[in-house]
Amino acid sequence: MDHYTPKTLRPWTLVGWALNAIAYVLRHWLLFVIAALIISPIGPHLRWQYTYYDLGGGRKSMIDCVYVGSRGMVRKTFGEDCPFIAIIDARKSARISSHDIDGRPISAMLSCAGRRCSDRLHHV
Repeated sequence: MDHYTPKTLRPWTLVGWALNAIAYVLRHWLLFVIAALIISPIGPHLRWQYTYYDLGGGRKSMIDCVYVGSRGMVRKTFGEDCPFIAIIDARKSARISSHDIDGRPISAMLSCAGRRCSDRLHHV
């Protein structure tokens, strides 16, 4: 007595394999999104620090924004405002090192909010 050995793939077997692959991708969608954000140079960045001119009357003009993202820290200027979360192309933005011009770590620098800081910015 011979055992049955199929010679061709049945169409429903291929459909089953495709559905299993789709189910696998849907189960692990969050990992794929995180991997895409890490690999892609274009992605969301979180505002880390900014400097501004005091225009008076509670208004301010943000002149220098530092953002942190998956590719490190980048410096970007958007005009008069620095959004809290921005989609930035890290290839076209100025990357900065872990130390600013003053030699202090960026995380240790304070935002410019006082008279001393605004005077320093006007003289630049």
